[in-house]
Amino acid sequence: MASPNGVLKMICQLQSCMSKWIWVTSSIRK
Repeated sequence: MASPNGVLKMICQLQSCMSKWIWVTSSIRK
């Protein structure tokens, strides 16, 4: 079982990754 701290870190990394991809794709569409 993963520790709550590790899960939070994973979620934070996922969110930053997603926001980065959203920024990249929106930049390409312009």
